[in-house]
Amino acid sequence: MHDGLMSTPLGLSAQAIVNVMPGGGSCNGGEPMDVYEYAATHGIPHSSCMQYIARNLEKDSGYELIDLCRECTWPPPAANETGIEGCWGVKYTKYYAGDYYPVSGANNMKKELYLNGPIGCGIQATDNFE
Repeated sequence: MHDGLMSTPLGLSAQAIVNVMPGGGSCNGGEPMDVYEYAATHGIPHSSCMQYIARNLEKDSGYELIDLCRECTWPPPAANETGIEGCWGVKYTKYYAGDYYPVSGANNMKKELYLNGPIGCGIQATDNFE
């Protein structure tokens, strides 16, 4: 709940974030604040636009509509194939972050969770962590 308004939970496309790599999202790590900034300025599609495949976009540079939201023909590809040749980009609704800001410290994080719901967090994953 925020400012007395109830919000409807919404799944956003994690793979779209990985595909556009806005400094905050790739399979190699990133900064959560950069993802929020991207969401505030560009918008993120719904999770139904693209299945999460946990792989970086395999292009030398840039991205296209098909990398954010796609539809594909039947039948699905074999396990070792991408099936991208049977897909095309589609227009999608963009969901924007209306407000984002840093919060640090356990008590402040708990307060934020209580007042406004989920928060994004990052950790430093060192070799020892792995």
